[in-house]
Formats: sequence, C-alpha cells, structure tokens
Amino acid sequence: MKIQLPFIYAAEAVVGKKRNPQTLNYLGTVEADIREISADMAPVAVSWASTNGANRLHEVRTFDGGFYVPAAKLQRDAKKFPASMLSNISRMDEDAARGIAVMHGYPLTDQAWHDIANFTGPTPKGAPQVNDIKSLVSSEEDAERAKAEETAAGLVSIDGILFRRVEEPVIAVSNHLLRGSPNVSVSVHTGARRFGKPIDLDEGILVSDPLNTKFFPLTEMARALDVARDFGLPLDIRIDGEPEIHIPVVFTFDAEFDAALRTVEYAFEGLKAGIARFDRATIEDWVVIRERWWTFLKNGDRSIIEDLADDALPLLAERVGTIDPKVSNAIEAGLGDWGEGTISVSFGESLKR
Repeated sequence: MKIQLPFIYAAEAVVGKKRNPQTLNYLGTVEADIREISADMAPVAVSWASTNGANRLHEVRTFDGGFYVPAAKLQRDAKKFPASMLSNISRMDEDAARGIAVMHGYPLTDQAWHDIANFTGPTPKGAPQVNDIKSLVSSEEDAERAKAEETAAGLVSIDGILFRRVEEPVIAVSNHLLRGSPNVSVSVHTGARRFGKPIDLDEGILVSDPLNTKFFPLTEMARALDVARDFGLPLDIRIDGEPEIHIPVVFTFDAEFDAALRTVEYAFEGLKAGIARFDRATIEDWVVIRERWWTFLKNGDRSIIEDLADDALPLLAERVGTIDPKVSNAIEAGLGDWGEGTISVSFGESLKR
C-alpha cells in the first residue's frame, strides 16, 4: 500500500515581510509503497514484560530477516495506529504523530516532537509555508528527507497495523551518572547501538561510552544484572523476569565484536572535539583510527575493527591516559570485552574520580 510519511526539517530563511532571516521548522513528506502481510508471516521472535504497568507487554516480530515492533509510541496502543492512517497525512491523529516522532527519533524536548502533531491531521495549525520564503539561507530538508526515506523503507503493515523495523533486541545496561539521581538502568534495547543514539527518548538517555553503556545478548540477563550491580548505584530494572525467546535462530548478536566496534567509534567521537590538546604522536594515531573507521562505515569490513582493537586502540588508550583518564578508561573498558578480556577495568573505577 502507498503511504505518506511526514517529517520535520529546519530551514533558515527570510519569510513574509521580515527583513532578517529566522530559523523555522517546516513539514516535509515522503511517499513509499509498503508491504502488507499477515501476522503468521511475521511471528513473534521475543516477548517480555516491562516493569511499567501502563505499558507492560512487549513483543518483537521477525520478517524477511529483520525485526519489527508496532509503530505506535507504546505497544499497548498498537491498534491505534493502523497503516491506513498514513494513506494521507490529513488522516493522522495524535497517536500516529507520537509514533512518527519516535520512529524519527524526536525527543520530547525537541520542537519537532510537537510540530509533527501540529502540522498534520485534519486540522493542521501553525505550519510555516514554503511559499512564504523570500530568501533561503540554509535548509536541512535534503538530509532529513533522506532519513525519512530510510525510515519509510522499514515500515510494513501486519494485519493492517503499522510496524517499524528495529535493530536486533539486546539487553542494555546504562549508567546515568550525570542525572540528578544517578542510577543504572537495565532494559531491552531495540534501537541503534551507536554512540549518542537514544536508549530512552522520553528521559534523554543516550548510548554513552563503552564504560557506561554495555549491551548483552537476550540470553545473558543474569550477567547483565551482575554488571549493573558492579556500578554500585541504585538499579532501575525495566524488565520483569527474563525475555522469552520464541525463535532462537534469528538472534545473532555478537557482543564481543559489538564492543570492539563501539570502542573504535568512541575513540574517534570521544576525542574529536579536543584532539588538539594531545601531542603529535597521539594525534597521528587518532587520525589513523579515524580514517579506518570511515573506511569501515563504507565497506563494512570486520577485519578493520578487529585490527584496530588488537593494536591501535590499546596504544591510543595508553597515550591519552595522562591527559584524559576518562577517555582512556572508556576505551580500556570496551577492550575488556574484546579478545576475552585482554584489558580489564573495573566498571566503577572511573566513577569515583
């Protein structure tokens, strides 16, 4: 079936009778043709109970080699977001808008979260019009449209209900040291495991460095809890019991390689802003890691990550340690999960500084 998926993009422009440019949010749409299948074609791969009584039961289905969850913001509201609601953005209601905000990754604190609801539906309100632009200074439309097209490509209608593609479910242990009341959460995570990506949009919890964010296969709930307790902070366990795996063969999460990959990414991202404060040798090592990381993103060659974890990352951790122990400890923590723990850092060690 054909759908229209709305998205929000920012543009700096001179509009109407204004003389100076201003940055406004605009509404864009992408059209896509999504598959319509029955529930027996997308069986439940894993289910679990949340400790959140208002949204307790969760399921992830598998179809055509991917994983899918209801597109509604809360699984309990799955039936409130039929795929037919996207046949035209004028048919959308607030539940659909919230689901779309989640699939686009708009945080509650972002104006786009509110605009996607305000600018769509049978009575849209407040949407700036492109026709009012007199002079365009800059626009994020192309980048946001590309993201929306990728999101649309991951949608499917299952028995008439809209589902979205997600990453393979894993158990996430996330230490929220910088929160007003620091704690460690343990939850099932179906989003991207990349540095800075959201673990919980509502609370603004993001994937942090390899010391403070750890991922485990669904079968290792006990180990995940042990690691969470090692932080010595209050626990926020968001899973009641253990996930029930219905189709084991579809789960292939490689925790060791994932730790190495995230450590390489963090070595790049964690040092990027302040790399100039290090000596020349450290900067040269970091540049090599950066170039190899970019190459990996283009071709997906696992050996790049494996080689960096074996050689370049331990050397970089040693070099940066005298100036930035936080980054060094984070790199070493990630490497502690690589090669059967060739480097080991206690998880609470850098938290006591």
